[in-house]
Amino acid sequence: MSRVTRIKAFLDYMFPLSLYVPGGVATFFAGYLATYAIAGVENIQITLAAGIGAVSTVLFMLLMRLYDELKDVETDLRLGKAGDPRFKDRPIVTGAVLKEDIVFLRWLVTGILVFINLFLINTIAIYPFVVMFVVGWLSFKWFFIPAISKNLLLALITHNPIAILQIAYVIGIFASIEGVNNLVMDHLYLVVALWLHVAAWETSRKIRLPADETDYQTYSSMLGWRLATLMPLIFSVLSSVCLGVLTIKGLFPIWFLMVLIVVTSVVVLKCLLLLFLPTTKRTLLKPVIEGYLLVVNFGLIVASLLA
Repeated sequence: MSRVTRIKAFLDYMFPLSLYVPGGVATFFAGYLATYAIAGVENIQITLAAGIGAVSTVLFMLLMRLYDELKDVETDLRLGKAGDPRFKDRPIVTGAVLKEDIVFLRWLVTGILVFINLFLINTIAIYPFVVMFVVGWLSFKWFFIPAISKNLLLALITHNPIAILQIAYVIGIFASIEGVNNLVMDHLYLVVALWLHVAAWETSRKIRLPADETDYQTYSSMLGWRLATLMPLIFSVLSSVCLGVLTIKGLFPIWFLMVLIVVTSVVVLKCLLLLFLPTTKRTLLKPVIEGYLLVVNFGLIVASLLA
């Protein structure tokens, strides 16, 4: 089996391009177009810089996935061989991909990411990119510090702020085109909302009932499954509140507020069902949060265009 075939097998399972490419592009343009709407700049420009930003968003998402995979190789192999249902079919466990393939892909993605952002070197956007890239790399290195690698909550606290840097990069792309004078205090609501999106997604991935826990560290094993369930619920609600405030201020069409209420209610309902009628199936909150993010991001794109 060739390296290309092995890498394809890895991407198909761990980072399906058919989902993550449009999702990443939508994530970028949700933030980018919302930045225009909040600034009140009517003439939206889709320039080379915006294209670089969209591609970089997808590549950075993939790079962070590769970092996570390399950090977790030994754990994945151990849990997969022990029969953990969430790990036994992963490519690294089945042998469909080798560690050196992931290392190769990491360097390839890194090279492309750095190269395309060289076109931004004379703009303000290069600064958030450099900070985002360096902190992302440091998070990969920091993870191997025992205090972090053995504590999921500490890893969350030290790694999750990278999402703020990603949002700052998107806003930096806008500022490189329209100027920093168009940045206003209301942009902070957007930063917090999009940051909480990532926090909700991250915490939704690692929740299990006591009977389903293994050696793999989860938020539920550290905090208890009830408190762990409240995390993605609270993050989603607070994110929607931030976007709702911007809508009430008249920066987005009022129908977007209705969308936020409906999609957030679905998340709340799913979490409450888990809290009061717990089953193993209901602990799988990640698809619920991903559906929430999909609706909110595409809604934000349309609302920004119609603002």
